[in-house]
Amino acid sequence: MHINLIIPLCQKIKAKILFIDKDHLENVKTPAPHPNYAMIYLYRYYGQSSFKYNVFVNDTIKVRMKVATKDSIKVVKQGQYNIHTEDKEAEISFNVELGKSYFVQCGEEYNHLLAKPTIALKGKEIGQKEYDSFVEKN
Repeated sequence: MHINLIIPLCQKIKAKILFIDKDHLENVKTPAPHPNYAMIYLYRYYGQSSFKYNVFVNDTIKVRMKVATKDSIKVVKQGQYNIHTEDKEAEISFNVELGKSYFVQCGEEYNHLLAKPTIALKGKEIGQKEYDSFVEKN
């Protein structure tokens, strides 16, 4: 079947496609939280490979985000944490409690063909599934 799509340039299309390799999911899991520290998991599993940006945690550069990137931060001091891009175009703040895991999804959105970074705090169940669903590319 052949489908012709005609889309005016002023329309916005947003899609997230996630492929989950079930064999891989059985072998890779994020560790269970420990009562003496918290874990912050940063990840980006989709997007344009040419669009890369730095992610900061409390104004310290942590990771260069590109497609299929994941990183984790072991936090030994609870309190307010701020995760943002260099120009603070995308930014979130949240309170970290020891013994918990936090999943931060980094991505991108487009406005008039220009890419803009996004950062979102995900729920533990969804965030862990997304984080564990792909292999990081070097």
